[in-house]
Amino acid sequence: MSTPAQHLPAHGGQIEDFFVYAPEPVLASAGKTATVHLILDQDSDFSVQKLTGFVTDQGVPPVVQVNALVLIQWRAGGSGRDIFSNPIPFAALFGSGELPFILPTPRLLRAGTTITIDVSNIGSTDYKVYPCFVGKKVFTL
Repeated sequence: MSTPAQHLPAHGGQIEDFFVYAPEPVLASAGKTATVHLILDQDSDFSVQKLTGFVTDQGVPPVVQVNALVLIQWRAGGSGRDIFSNPIPFAALFGSGELPFILPTPRLLRAGTTITIDVSNIGSTDYKVYPCFVGKKVFTL
């Protein structure tokens, strides 16, 4: 059985296929920092091109919180270094899910890399945070 990527054109010994990585929703309790790990598939490298996502409260039904007091930091396991100099307000880079932030330079992450995501809730309301890393899988032929 073929994978979707096998049907895409090859570029210089590589095949590219659109993909989105997203961890399970992150429960960010008021005044706390939650850390989640997202392990990339072993089948390909991943080029992060856009960041998007949204934050909801814990209501029933949950309501999207455009100005949630949430900071985010992420680091890639390959280099082990933080991507931002300091945690960044979620809305500043990930927005509300309506309009993605386009990275000025795509960030290539190697196959099997673990992305560590720290979500700090500096408010007094519990939130669920849904960060999404939009880009393409890069398969080497």
